[in-house]
Amino acid sequence: MCNEDVTVIIEPTENLTTIVIDDNCEQVTIIAEGLGSQGLSAYDIAVANGFVGTEEEWLESLEVKGVPEGGEAGMKLFKTTATDYDTQWAFSWEYLVANWTVIPTLNTAITGGDVYNYELNGTLRYRFVPTTYTPTQDAFYTSFDGTSVSGLITKRG
Repeated sequence: MCNEDVTVIIEPTENLTTIVIDDNCEQVTIIAEGLGSQGLSAYDIAVANGFVGTEEEWLESLEVKGVPEGGEAGMKLFKTTATDYDTQWAFSWEYLVANWTVIPTLNTAITGGDVYNYELNGTLRYRFVPTTYTPTQDAFYTSFDGTSVSGLITKRG
């Protein structure tokens, strides 16, 4: 009779990783090329620990759900820079442009573009849309003093 205990042995080498799974009835050996001394990916480790699903489903399972303390619905964690792994809670440009709770209105034209009022969940925000359209200048801000916007929340692209 087979034992329900399972032994998993992972042996990384220069160019191959050998995984031996032995449930005391039948031994299965998997040799994966290209993994080398880097070892298994986080997804591979998740699968070895019982995750069932595709790599895409595993990545989706990592998404932080909920609302940050003191934050609002719709906020997500974003990397603060392209090379830094620190994250911060923020709104995406796509979320703000699509989820207003009061119809956006033109506030005024200022040098370089137009400022629109966007209200979301009772909070007023300002969207600057440049006259000569440049996606990265299309952005949301927390403040508008009548001549300039400040307090960048997020920008397009």
